[in-house]
Amino acid sequence: MDQSSSPDYKELFERETKLRRQAEEERQQAQEERRQVEEQNRQFTRKTSLLEYLRTCHNLLSRPLRVRTPSRSTKGRIPAPQGKYCPARLLPWSDCAAAQQEIYDSVCGYLQVTSDHPPQLFSTVARLEGVADSLDRPLSSERDLETYERLAVENHVQDIISELCKIPEARRRFRLGDGVWFESHTNSLEDETIRNDGTSDDGDRSSTQCRPRPDQFCIHRADDKNSLLMTVEYKPPHKLTVENLRVGLQPKMDFWNDVVQRKEIPTDEAEKLKYNAEQIVGSVLTQEYHAMLWEGLELSYMTIGLALVLLRIPQDKPGTLLYFLCEPNMEIDGNDDDSYREPRTAVARVLCLSLMGSLSAVRDQAWRTRAMGQLNTWETSLDLVRSRIPDDELLQAPPGSEYTGSPHTSTEGTSSEWLPSSPIPSPTPQRRAQPRSGCAPSQTLPLPDQSSDDSDSNQTAPDASRKRTLSNVTSSPP
Repeated sequence: MDQSSSPDYKELFERETKLRRQAEEERQQAQEERRQVEEQNRQFTRKTSLLEYLRTCHNLLSRPLRVRTPSRSTKGRIPAPQGKYCPARLLPWSDCAAAQQEIYDSVCGYLQVTSDHPPQLFSTVARLEGVADSLDRPLSSERDLETYERLAVENHVQDIISELCKIPEARRRFRLGDGVWFESHTNSLEDETIRNDGTSDDGDRSSTQCRPRPDQFCIHRADDKNSLLMTVEYKPPHKLTVENLRVGLQPKMDFWNDVVQRKEIPTDEAEKLKYNAEQIVGSVLTQEYHAMLWEGLELSYMTIGLALVLLRIPQDKPGTLLYFLCEPNMEIDGNDDDSYREPRTAVARVLCLSLMGSLSAVRDQAWRTRAMGQLNTWETSLDLVRSRIPDDELLQAPPGSEYTGSPHTSTEGTSSEWLPSSPIPSPTPQRRAQPRSGCAPSQTLPLPDQSSDDSDSNQTAPDASRKRTLSNVTSSPP
């Protein structure tokens, strides 16, 4: 018998062993892949912790935000401008970051508790993906911005404050009552004819210094009665660009003469673009300052979606408007968990300002009357200012408008001089938030890849179940 034709049993055994090992490895790999898919699905469908929620909102809702170019945007009729009280001084709000950090650490002390196993209280990633899908459209109008702010920022601030309201100590600490709502100005205040002090809606103001109505959105607190916390101004980013904000937000010790009554218009191209930025930004700030002063408010903010400007009028210096520019997409590294130790996201900024507003008392009529008696008025509007600027200049970014970082972003080694109307108690020891570590990020959730497609898509209307309503709202006297 030919021995060379007999099978090599050793080789056959080794081959069979190798095939079985490969099959087992493939089985284990498939099992691991299924486990990873199941875990990913679980992560997407479970509720999120506070910092997971803030991070996911930022990555899904803020980072993809796009703006339609001005050439594709529509233009409407420019209404006649009305007289608005304008600030005497415009200065940076130098301790805003520190004040917000104190509030943020307190919120984390109540809701984040520990970085290892924080409570999961907020919307799932899957639900936030649905919100992101409804916002997959470039901003091209104030209505687009209003919808974006409601779905991407305000609803989430409300949800976080709702969770704070469930903690009695947090509810007392921030004087939350039954919570905070965002409500359109016309729905909540326009029809009010009697004010908190019993005065009529007309008052004794000049007809050219009317109560602010257009483009105003108000934040209310529900307690024994509804009361105004802040006003919010929406300006679409194709009309008020972030580049103009960076250049136009400059300290002005004499705002009236340096901006409103500036006698010489620059002829140099670069200086003219800077002048345009100051006029545009000055007009918008005056509009919001007028609303704040009229309602006796300490705090407010203006947003273009890509950036926010937090505003404050000091009690003892009503002619001074303090500003703090926030650019969440520039200030946050989406892949760096340490970025979320400070309130740099849009949701965190508005959350902290809302809680600061809840701690701030409305100024009385005497304060407002004294302040108004010392101020000049400016008949202006953003559209009017823009109409006076040549189109080619509107399309140009002023020199020095590159992002260089917020001068007051870091809160290391700083403290806040901002004081609420009464002292704020600290959280109980078991809930106390430690600076920097109190908001330590928890496990990072997987996020879908961000599409770079610039094509427009239909924007979905907000869920009817999320409709914001307030009844018996009373505003402060003018």
